[in-house]
Amino acid sequence: MQSLEVKPQPLMSREVAIENIYELEAAIADMPNSFGKDSPNFSYRHWFVPGIYGREITIPAYCVLTTEIHASENIAVVSKGSFTFYSERGLEYIEAPAAMVTKIGTKRAMYTHTEVIFTTFHCNPDDEQDIDTLVARYTFKNEIVYQQYKQDLLEVSS
Repeated sequence: MQSLEVKPQPLMSREVAIENIYELEAAIADMPNSFGKDSPNFSYRHWFVPGIYGREITIPAYCVLTTEIHASENIAVVSKGSFTFYSERGLEYIEAPAAMVTKIGTKRAMYTHTEVIFTTFHCNPDDEQDIDTLVARYTFKNEIVYQQYKQDLLEVSS
């Protein structure tokens, strides 16, 4: 198994981290063996109980990927595997079993050391079950949409 040395990194601004992640995302897309999030290399399961939506993804080992920009806070559980992710907090190593809270506006780059099963849990007050609707609800389409959301919040609060 290939080893990746992870050294603690200093905290940085979200803007710097996001710029780095988008540069990585573009580089990945240009690679000849890259595949997108809709690839059969990833498998998804969807869980529904009244008021809650769970989205589980299985990610292959030795995979480099980026996440969408999260539009809601959610609880995430890693039930299998290990990975390193990069965000404005720097590099962090996660090994199952683990849980974390993802904040609004979070976008990460990840490297999976092993196969990973990662599940996020979202409030779903209207018990929506259309996956495309839920993805649109819980992620921002891009950084411009996220920045507009932040601006709208500032205008409402002032």
